[in-house]
Amino acid sequence: MNQEKKALLDKTYQDFMMIGFNLTNMDKLGQIVSSDIMGFGTAADERFFSLAQLQHILKVQENQSAGVHINWESTPLHRHISSDENSAVYVDDVRLKIDTGTDTLNMDLRFSVVLEYLD
Repeated sequence: MNQEKKALLDKTYQDFMMIGFNLTNMDKLGQIVSSDIMGFGTAADERFFSLAQLQHILKVQENQSAGVHINWESTPLHRHISSDENSAVYVDDVRLKIDTGTDTLNMDLRFSVVLEYLD
């Protein structure tokens, strides 16, 4: 994979993670996510089958986390790039730390993303 395409892949993944953990605004989500995205969060009601549904879930999470400090560390677990170099699977172990000011919650999560390169 050429370095420019690899850098774009890594940046897209990092941007997606930053938006997903409400560490940056959602403005560029439509630029990096397909309108027919599909995904599942950790809670039963965190299912989305469109960009609009993902944006709604992220907005709800943003409202729920107001006044809370969130820190996360991501450790790559697996990376797979297809032979045509147009799709990739990223799997990370994520350590999430939520500090409410009075309590601290630590959660270990597995985060998996399938990325597809589109013109």
